[in-house]
Order: sequence, then structure tokens, then C-alpha cells
Amino acid sequence: MLANRSVAISRLSKLPPFHPTALRLLTVSTESDRAIRDFELAFQSDAALASTLLMVANSPIYGFRNRVDSIRHAISLIGLEGVRSLSFTIGIGSYVRGPETTAAVQSVWNHSLATAVIAESISAASGLNVPFLYTAGLLHDVGRLGLLSLDGPRYAAVMARRYFDMEESLLLEDLLFGCAHDDAGAFLGRSWGFPQNLCDCIGHHHRLGETDQDQQLKLMVQLACTTASTLGMGEVHCENQKPVDLDGSLTARIEASPFMQPERLLARINKVVDGLMTSDVHPDATIARLSSERKIS
Repeated sequence: MLANRSVAISRLSKLPPFHPTALRLLTVSTESDRAIRDFELAFQSDAALASTLLMVANSPIYGFRNRVDSIRHAISLIGLEGVRSLSFTIGIGSYVRGPETTAAVQSVWNHSLATAVIAESISAASGLNVPFLYTAGLLHDVGRLGLLSLDGPRYAAVMARRYFDMEESLLLEDLLFGCAHDDAGAFLGRSWGFPQNLCDCIGHHHRLGETDQDQQLKLMVQLACTTASTLGMGEVHCENQKPVDLDGSLTARIEASPFMQPERLLARINKVVDGLMTSDVHPDATIARLSSERKIS
């Protein structure tokens, strides 16, 4: 039976809101003279998030020699953007936790986390500073989490299928659920108060070749998403992957960078996953860890 988009959007609008403190941090300009103070005020109103953030900051992800004992200390070591990214990692992890956590949810979480880590590596390889890049990589598939929340077993079955390409997968989602996961994610982002450029990135992360004022953010998230899939951390299986249309010289610089070597990417992703599991942030802290010896296709 064909689904109706208006019904799908109505159902999505009833999902729980995103983590309010993480959202508050999105509104703080890291260029502001008050940024550090505004971050501290946000965490003062959310002791649970502050405690978890410090726990992760002291995990093997960072490997700091001395203990991180305050938000200001974390900011001095990780940076404002790093603390904001970490807050969203904790926020999205708590959003998908619960007794109904499934293998499909874990797959989306691992893919999203891998995409975020790879996006950071792309930024380092390119030498470009792109705001919200880690956060955009982490949240680009939030629409899949929304659809899993609404129609868990049915949507998990759609994710488990094999497809010729991503367009075929998106078409089936649209037919069965009233909207594809990228459209669902953009709606959720708008309803939760995400910045417009972040909503646009979520809604267009499979639309390769489109250009606009936020082209760099979209292209880097698209590249990170497809790279995660080539490393064996895709959320669905597609026989064909379209190349991301980056500038030729930029592509060459990224591909030649040591930051983008598969073994190095996998090691970084595994380190982050291990750290989040140790800190009990992963949606299923008992899930088998990603193997650093995973075969690279």
C-alpha cells in the first residue's frame, strides 16, 4: 500500500524532541567573546550531559595524560567545536538508546559515527575549516532513526535489502513510508531547531552534484558517507556508488593525505567507538566492537 507524505510528516512530528542542551550549543557562535562562558552556562543547567561529557573526555578517545575535571578544562583541551561535537554525539546516542534498540539502529549509529569521524579526517586532509562538519556527519542519517522509531521492523527490513544504487532505496522508502529518510531527517532537523544549513545537508546528502552556498558542507558529508560504506560501514548495501563531484585538485589532495588511509580511518573510528562504549554512550554498550582488522573492500 502506498503511504501518504502528510501522514508520515504528522507521525514524525510526534517523535520526542532532540537533546535541548546540545541544541542550545548550536546557537552559540564559537567566534564570540562569550562563547566559553555560554558553553559553561549551558552545561550548568544539565549536570547529566556535563558528567557524561567529562567521562568521554577522560576515555581512550582522547588519551589525555591528566584528568579532565571541568567543562572549561575540556574546552581548553578539545576546543569549543570539539566539545559541541562531543555533546551531539552524546545527545544522539541517548536519543537512540532503549529497550527497543535493534541491529538496524546500531547499524545507523555506527555508520553515522564513522561518517562524522571520516568527515573530520577529510577536513584535516583538505586544510579547509568547515563549521558543523562533524555534527553534520553524525546527524546526516537521523531520518533513518526517525523511521525506525515509527516503523521499526518494517523499516529494518527495507534497510536489509540489497539495492542497485541509493536512488532505488530512496524510491522504495518514499513509496512505503510516505517520505525517504533524507526528507524525513530534514523535517526532523527543522522541527528540532537545527540551523538551516544543517537541515539542508541532512536533506541533500544523497543528491550528488547539487551546488549552493553550503556546497562544501554537503560535499564533504557525501564523501564521508560513501567512504564509510567502502570501509564496510554502510547502512544499506548498494551495488553502485556514485562518485562525489569535488574539485579535481581538492580530490587529489584528499586522496593523497595520510589522514585518509583506510587503516588510519578504521583505527580512528574504532578508537571512538571503543571510547563511547567504555563511557556507556553507545546505544548498546555490549555490541561487538568494530574489528580493526575488518576487510577493506
